[in-house]
Amino acid sequence: MQILADGQPGVRSLLAELPDFALRFVVGQSGIQLANSVKRSPDGLVCDAGITGIYCDAEFDAHFNSFEVESLERFWLLGSSRPRYRKSRDKESSSNDLRQPRIFHSNAPIGFIQLQQLRTRRTASLIESTSLMTSLRSILVLLSLLAVVMSSRLLAGEADATSAAEMKPYKQQIDQSDVSFEMLPIPGGEFLMGSPKDEADRKPDEGPQVKVKVEPFWMGKYEVTWEEYDIWSYRLDIQRRKLQGLKSTPRDPKADAVTRPTAPYTDMTFGMGHDGYPAICMTQHAAKMYCRWLSEKTGHYYRLPTEAEWEYACRAGTTTAYSFGDDPEMLKEFGWFYDISDEQYQKVGKKKPNPWGLYDMHGNVSEWVLDKYDAKFFSTLKAGAESPLNVPTDMYPRIVKGGSWDDDPDGLRSAARFASDPEWKYQDPQVPKSIWYHTDALHVGFRIIRPLKVPAEAEQKKLKLGPEPEIGKQGRAG
Repeated sequence: MQILADGQPGVRSLLAELPDFALRFVVGQSGIQLANSVKRSPDGLVCDAGITGIYCDAEFDAHFNSFEVESLERFWLLGSSRPRYRKSRDKESSSNDLRQPRIFHSNAPIGFIQLQQLRTRRTASLIESTSLMTSLRSILVLLSLLAVVMSSRLLAGEADATSAAEMKPYKQQIDQSDVSFEMLPIPGGEFLMGSPKDEADRKPDEGPQVKVKVEPFWMGKYEVTWEEYDIWSYRLDIQRRKLQGLKSTPRDPKADAVTRPTAPYTDMTFGMGHDGYPAICMTQHAAKMYCRWLSEKTGHYYRLPTEAEWEYACRAGTTTAYSFGDDPEMLKEFGWFYDISDEQYQKVGKKKPNPWGLYDMHGNVSEWVLDKYDAKFFSTLKAGAESPLNVPTDMYPRIVKGGSWDDDPDGLRSAARFASDPEWKYQDPQVPKSIWYHTDALHVGFRIIRPLKVPAEAEQKKLKLGPEPEIGKQGRAG
């Protein structure tokens, strides 16, 4: 990848004054990113290995202390062609057919990053600059403390409940960031899981229908976005504390100890957009680890939904093929599917919500649930089963729900089920394949829930509600 200057002419001369260490400090729209092995060239800066994500080593820390921020300059990050994958359009094929290659070329900029201009402390004018920076940092510290106080008030207010009757919608800001997410209460109850035999485009694995019971929980109003996901995956909260001199919250030590993913080998948005778009291409393991980090970061227990919880929330009390009825002609008002998606995912929350206020339950990106995929699982359940979960025993297949921008309307039905597949890692160049990324699952994201009743740690391990230790040991993930 090449980073080409689009700023003042003085940038190149400024770069020539920097010491010969790997220039890693880069700031992006969603926060801080660090480029690896960046070198100078007559055309600007050349990055040997591409943007590799957050990594701040001792060498960088030592050099950073010798420089001051002067201004921000904009650079364009140019990407190469990105392969894209699309499901077969064969109506007679199974709902779980493998994706077939469909090459998509784009030479357009996939985003921009900003290089912070630095200057040495040897200049006489630095005294003035240092005073200004000190004042600004003091203000930022105060603002951060205020945010923590406000966040604590939220945790003691709308987000707290001891019964279903007390559950309310709430908005949670993530500490050391400007990012927040919204959660909606989902009442517990019973429903018929699966689809009736006479439903149009029904698949055999959606039955037989069985009545099951679900406990109350909160669910994300939207799919998890890149802004939320990047804080964890790129360690943006940690970097912000370092660069702005912010104090850690009492919850930060445990959150910081949660494992973060290795750097992606390429831009995981694949040029489809970042801000306001759902995060994609993560394994179920990565989504689970994000939930663990968010739990430690916020003080509330978050996880992926079970298939039963997901379908219950999607139906929102309805018994039709979709939460709005049976007519697929109305789907364009509620969800993104292949015919109207412009062959890519879209920003969250742009269509109508379901009756319980949840957006994009039909389409945009398919969403991870906890369950192992088994075409005959429903037949093993007894009427009245409470909180059913098909606990995974293997890496594949596991379930994604809701259909996506890359599916036809039948794949967006409330009962539709899709199985994960090793082919979702086809382009991953690593050996063994990464436990964090599904390079070919541009249609897969996730949504979080928070159960009213927090399960005991032993139960969490038994049901594999969180990250599975054995996945890291095996070096692969579902």
